[in-house]
Amino acid sequence: MLGKIFVKWGSSNKQQCSFNYQLNDNEKQNRIYFKTVNCIKEE
Repeated sequence: MLGKIFVKWGSSNKQQCSFNYQLNDNEKQNRIYFKTVNCIKEE
């Protein structure tokens, strides 16, 4: 499973970003996921 998540924590363009993710078969069985991600600034 893979996709992209968009996060916004304010009204400014500097207060938002997105990140791509990928879950393997073992991770898909869980309901809570912990990942270290690099935030991609949305301009």
